[in-house]
Amino acid sequence: MNHDAFCYPKIGRAGLGNCLLVWARAFVCAKQNGFGMLAPQWVQPRLGAVIRREPVTRFYTAEFTNRGYVGGWRKWWILRRGERVAEPALSDFRPDLSNANNRFRVIEFDGLADYFTGLIPHKEEIYAELKRIAHPQALAGAEKVKAPFIAVNIRRGDMTRQKKIPLDKILQYTPDEWFVAAITALRAKSKWRDLPIKIISDGTRDELRDILRLPGCELVTTGKAVGDILLMAKASLLVATGYSTFSMWASFFGEMPTIYAPGKMQQKLFRTESKSFEKEWKAGDPLP
Repeated sequence: MNHDAFCYPKIGRAGLGNCLLVWARAFVCAKQNGFGMLAPQWVQPRLGAVIRREPVTRFYTAEFTNRGYVGGWRKWWILRRGERVAEPALSDFRPDLSNANNRFRVIEFDGLADYFTGLIPHKEEIYAELKRIAHPQALAGAEKVKAPFIAVNIRRGDMTRQKKIPLDKILQYTPDEWFVAAITALRAKSKWRDLPIKIISDGTRDELRDILRLPGCELVTTGKAVGDILLMAKASLLVATGYSTFSMWASFFGEMPTIYAPGKMQQKLFRTESKSFEKEWKAGDPLP
C-alpha cells in the first residue's frame, strides 16, 4: 500500500444514500491507487429526526465495521499532520502527490459530485466492499428475506413532518396514489402477480395504510439502513421513490427492473448493455 496518501470520505450529516456516494468515490480512488482509507464518521448527531419524532432517526449506529480502514488515534494523527488536497475527477484517479516538504497527503472527498455516473464501471467492487464493511446484523437481516419478491421503497420521514413546503413541491416525494397504482398494475400481470411485496419505508404504518392494505404487501426492515439497501438489491423488481439515493443504491446494485413516477427518475444507473429497464411509469399506461 502507498502510505504517501490517504483517502478521506467527509460524509457529513446527510442521509445514508448521499453519504455512500462520498464513501464510494473515496474507496474507488484508494483501491485504484493503493492508497490508505480513513474510516468515515458514520455516526453523527442528527437532532432534527428526534425533534420531528421520525420513526427512523438516521443516527446510523452499528451500521458498519469500517474493518481495514484507518481509525482511532492514527486517523486523528493523519488528519492533523497530513497535507489536505481536494479529490481528483472520477475520470482521473491519479492526483499529483509530489511535494517539496515530503509530507503525506490526505485526499478529501465530499459532496455529491456526479452522483452515480462515475461509479457505474466500479459497481461490483463497490457492492463487494459495502457488504464487507456492513455490520453483521445488517447482513443477516438482509439474508433472512428470501427472493423472489418485489421491493417498494417509500420515502417519507422528515418530508411529511415539515410544514413549510407543500409535498408536491418536494422532488423526493412520490404520492401514495402512484404507489397504489403501480402495485395494482403489477398484480394484474401474470409475471408479477404472485410475488410477495416488501415495503421498505421510513414512514409510519398510519402513513402507509393505503399501501399496506393491498394484498400481499408487508412492511419489512432489517433494523439497519444499509441492511435495507442490501435487502432491496435482491428484489426481482423495484418500485422506487424518485430522487432518493436510498432507492437508487438498491437499483444500482441489483440492476433489476425499476420504475419511477413521472418526472422522478433523476439519473440512469445501469450500464448500456444491461437487459433490465429503468423507466418512469404513468398510472394507466402499460408496464414496461
